[in-house]
Order: sequence, then structure tokens, then C-alpha cells
Amino acid sequence: MRRSTWTLMLATLFGAGVACTGVVEDPASGKSKPGFPGGGGQQPQDGDVGRVTIHRLNRVEYNNTVRDLFGTSLRPADDFPADDHGYGFDNIADVLSVSPSQLELYERAADLLLAESLALPTPDAELSQVEAETLSGSVGAATANGWNLWANGEVSTTFSLPNDGRYVVSARVWQQAAGPDAARATLSIGSDSLGTFDVNAGSDAPQVISGEAQLSGGSKVVSVRFENDFYDEASGADRNLYVDWLQVEGPFGTSAPSNAQRDAIVPCDIQVEGEKCARQVLTDFGKRAWRRPLTVAEVDQLMGLYQVAVDEGQDPNTGLTLALKGLLLSSQFIFRVELDPDPASLEPHPLGQYELASRLSYFLWSSTPDDELLKAADDGLLSDQGTLEQQVRRMLSDPRSSALVENFAGQWLFIRALDAHEPDTNYFGDYDDALRESLRQEMQLFFEDFLRENRPITELLTAKYSYLDQRLARHYGVQTSGAGFQRIDFGDESGGGTVQRGGLLRQAGLLTVTSYPTRTSPVKRGKWVLEQLLCSAPPPPPSDVVTDITSDDIAGKTLREVLEAHRANPDCAVCHDAMDPIGLAFENFNGIGAYRSMENGKPIDPTGQLPDGTQLTGASDLVAAVAADPRYVGCVAEKLFTYGLGRGPKKSDRTRLANIVEAAGGEQASLESLILGIVTSDAFRMRRGEEQL
Repeated sequence: MRRSTWTLMLATLFGAGVACTGVVEDPASGKSKPGFPGGGGQQPQDGDVGRVTIHRLNRVEYNNTVRDLFGTSLRPADDFPADDHGYGFDNIADVLSVSPSQLELYERAADLLLAESLALPTPDAELSQVEAETLSGSVGAATANGWNLWANGEVSTTFSLPNDGRYVVSARVWQQAAGPDAARATLSIGSDSLGTFDVNAGSDAPQVISGEAQLSGGSKVVSVRFENDFYDEASGADRNLYVDWLQVEGPFGTSAPSNAQRDAIVPCDIQVEGEKCARQVLTDFGKRAWRRPLTVAEVDQLMGLYQVAVDEGQDPNTGLTLALKGLLLSSQFIFRVELDPDPASLEPHPLGQYELASRLSYFLWSSTPDDELLKAADDGLLSDQGTLEQQVRRMLSDPRSSALVENFAGQWLFIRALDAHEPDTNYFGDYDDALRESLRQEMQLFFEDFLRENRPITELLTAKYSYLDQRLARHYGVQTSGAGFQRIDFGDESGGGTVQRGGLLRQAGLLTVTSYPTRTSPVKRGKWVLEQLLCSAPPPPPSDVVTDITSDDIAGKTLREVLEAHRANPDCAVCHDAMDPIGLAFENFNGIGAYRSMENGKPIDPTGQLPDGTQLTGASDLVAAVAADPRYVGCVAEKLFTYGLGRGPKKSDRTRLANIVEAAGGEQASLESLILGIVTSDAFRMRRGEEQL
């Protein structure tokens, strides 16, 4: 096929030709109307509903989407460039750009996915070959090119046959001629002879002898036996048989295994039905890939790719592959497209049903809508708040909601940061990859518990339990038994009898990533709490202030003593008065989260006072103070809101977020109730155009 022809057509599909039609066909009426079919959603209640820039699928979303579309284990987006971050997350639409090199990677990914999913089933015949010079015979010796049977005898080897069936057994042989007859060779498998053959060929053009047999699977001995040795002592004439290789191929005649991926995508016979089948596949699979029904014009445009291949002499399957490649390279697949009837109007309008389905599925699953969600969009049911809430609960109970653990919590709680954090084993010799994985799984299982059990998110901090395996239990100094992770209730005191474990803030994974490789960092820990749990990030330090603390600075001192110098500087005190008491409350936990009572030979003092006057005697008081802080639940809502919409919060969202928190139960709000509040809010269900400058 001429590459320039279909490359131009694929480029058209990626660009404006399909991406910006702005008019789609209503599946119910068959009539065209602006935007996507099935509008719906509540009217704005809290001012500006905002808008989300056209949202490219990030690497996780791309991998999850093709997983659910194709049933593949391939992860092609792992080779894409790293996604940029905004507001702490990598799914913020404004920063998800596309580079020319990334377009090439999209094409490579499409080729890999389609090669696997559209592979035509073929019989599972295997070819096994063994060079004879690597074997041992009953007589003779190895030569540079094979085995020389210089007397009557055999050379043999064992093959493993995968299944019952018909096999072809072969050997490549030649003779050293002598006497009146040709050399004779018997080819056998097991106790069955496949025939005795005259070997007339010489070394310049060896011959292949072969036979067929119906065999059972398992180990079988294949042999070549020299039957008619000849030697004339007077003349020195010597007949020998040489064997180059032995080979088994099969089984043949068995039915070809089914390609389940292909069967799910191509329910018809493309070779027989041709264009009719291709159009059916593009219509049905295209709806799932583009997350909404395709118009007749869009299917026709994709069928143009099919026809290009057929017109150039390719078979229908190649044409279908090219058309599906166009589907995957279209902006309608790579981006989550949301249209504004009037792009310059600031008047809010409801999202289309399919747009809303995509927002919901990528929020909760980081993946494409499933058939049930698309069916609800088909029927226009997502306009109903009750249906929307029912879908949220269904989707949260689905295993795919683990995406919230891996992607939302993974970034909000810095679980992903464990991958890049490398504690210095000269200081922390107990740290290794096994401990890193245990730290990760504790944080994930703990967060997932709140997602599944609908527990108040204040208990995310105050819980008296966590999930430990034996490796992590040893790290915590806790007794446990049995394999795998278990829920461990800590009670009131643990960690040496003086420091309470349990809850997020005392998990070693978080304490590790908020430390430096060689020591703890009260500043990093305090800043993390302010930013991630209270949404009150401190300003950056003045440019002329030295922030590095060297090993000489802390020699013979505690970090508390070193940080007092920062608070003595009025320019630093504003921030450090807020951060340091928080971080110092966790100083009983070292740089990999293990409990300690001494630092540099001095007792650790975890006491302090928060700016509002709250007195702290250590981590337990700090945890209680943060959980009771009115900013905490609102901050969790803001993080979920930012992640769920793929945009940063605006001033107009303040009242909206406060209403969401109140409706979710305030201090008793759970992750599920906050998610329900966000999904049913006008900001999630509506959008507006962009103000023209």
C-alpha cells in the first residue's frame, strides 16, 4: 500500500476533519442537532461552572482505555513521554499537550494493539529441530556438519510433543557412496518406523527424508538408523551415512485456537462479508472507542480507509485494520472531546449524555465508559440525579475503581513518590525494595478501605488500625502471624510503647517520602500536611535565605535545635511557625518511618504549639488537631474536585465546594459522599464557552 495515501487520510482523521464536526446524529431520531445527543444536567446554582480544556488521555488513562477496549495486557503508553502535572495531578487538561514525537508513538501503539487483537487464528503447529552434531549416536562421531554413522547404528534425540495430533518427522541426510547400493536409512519415532529410504544424495546436495504419524503428546524419541554399511578392505571403499539434523513439525489437523480479542471486535466474517462487516465493526467498536455514537458521515470517512486498502489489492482484513487504525489515531479517541454550541458564550449549558458518561468513567475508573454506562447515555438517563448516583455507587463497587487508589490517592498522598525516593542505606540499612513495596501496599490498602467501607474521612487520620505484612510488622515492632497483609488494630499505644500507630500520618510510606535520603525533614512533613490536607500551602522562602541543612549543621544536635535558627529570622518565622510544630511532632519517626526515641544521642522532643495556640505533646495530638481542623474535609473535597474535573479550583468554586461538604455530612463526610456531591454538582454536569480576549 502507498504509505503517503493512507497517512494523509489518517492525518485528516486526527485533525479537524472528524474532531471538530460540532454536529452529531441523534441515534433516536436519526436527525442531526448541535452538540452530542442526549443533553441533560441541572441548572447552575453556584455561579460560574467553569470549563475544561479539551482533555488528552494521559498515560494511565490511555493504557486503561485500551485494556478495556481490547482486553489486552499491553501497556503501550508506558513508552509515551511523561505527563506534565498541574495542581498536584497528571490529569489536568490544561497541561496535557501533544508533541510531534507523541503522534508517532500513537501510531506505533495502534499498530501493536491491532496486530494483537486482529490476528487471524492459525493452527498451533510448532517446528522443532536439533542439529545432529550436538547428539551422541550408537556408532560414529560428530563432524563439522553433522553426525557420521560409519557403521550400522543410529543417532537419536528426544522431542516433546505439545498435543495429540498429526506430526511430520524429518531428517536431512546424505551418503558417502561405496559398493553397488545406495545407503539405506530408517526414520523412526518411538517404536514406529516411518519408512526406510534410499539415500542417493551426496554432501553437496543433501536430501530430506520424512514421514507422517498420528501421535499422542509427550516425549518421543526420533532416530535415524544406518541399515547397510559397506566396506571393501582391498579398495578402501567405505559407505557411510551422514545426518545433518532431525526435525518434528506439528500437530497438524487440529482446530485453530480462537482469538477472543478478535471475536469481541469482529463478530462477522470480514473475508466473506467485506464492506458490510467493516461498516458494522466501525459502527459498534467505534462507539466504544470514541465514547459516543459515530455519525454516518464519520463511518463513511473511516470506510474510505478500508476502501483504499481494497482498491490497492489488499485483502478485506487489511482494510479493516487500516480503518480501525484511523479510529485510534483520531482526536475523538486520543482526546475527551466536549463541545460548546457557542464557543464564545459564557452561558452554562448541560454536557451531552456521552460527555457526562466520559467525565464519570475517567473520574472513577481512569478509563472509558462501559456498556452499561453507554446504555444509560443512549437512553438519556444520566440527566436524572438518582440515576447518576446509582451509577456512581455501581462504579465505586467495581474493581476498576481501584484507579482512584492508584491515581488519585497515589498522587494526593504521595504513594507514587515511593518509586523515586531512595533512602541512603548507609543511614537506613533496613530499607530495601521489599520494604518499599510493603510501604506502598499498606497505604493503598488503607485508602481503599475508606473507599469501599464508606467511612468518615476524618478517620483516615485518626484510625487505630492499618494493614501490615510480616516485613512491615517487623519494621513497626508489631507482632503478627500468617502470610500476606492483615488488618492490625493497634489499640491506644504501640511503637515502643510511647507513640501511637494507626492512621495515614503515622504510616511509614508517607513518613519516608517526606524525609530526605539521610534524615527526617520536619519542614517537608509540615509543608505536606499544610498543602495536601489543609490546602494552605506556605509561600516559598525568600530568595536570599539559605534553606539547606548540612551534616555539619546537625552534628551533635537535634533538628529542633537547628530549626530554631530559622524561626529566629522574622522573614522565616511566618512559615516555620506553621510548618515546624507539625513536622517536629513526627520526629519520633526516622527517615524511613521507624520509631525512635533518641537523635544524635539526645532525647527527641516532639512537643510544640500550633499558631492557633493548640498544644502538642507529639504525633497523637497533631493527628487529632488536623482531623478537627475545619479546613481538612474541605481540602479533601477540593483535591477530589480538582482530580475529578481535570482543572484547578476557581474562586467561583469556593461556595460550591462548601455546599458539597455540607451536603456530604461535614465532619462525617466520606469519600463516597464527597464523590456523589461532586458528580451531581453543576460544575461536573455543565460547562460554558471561553471568553474571547
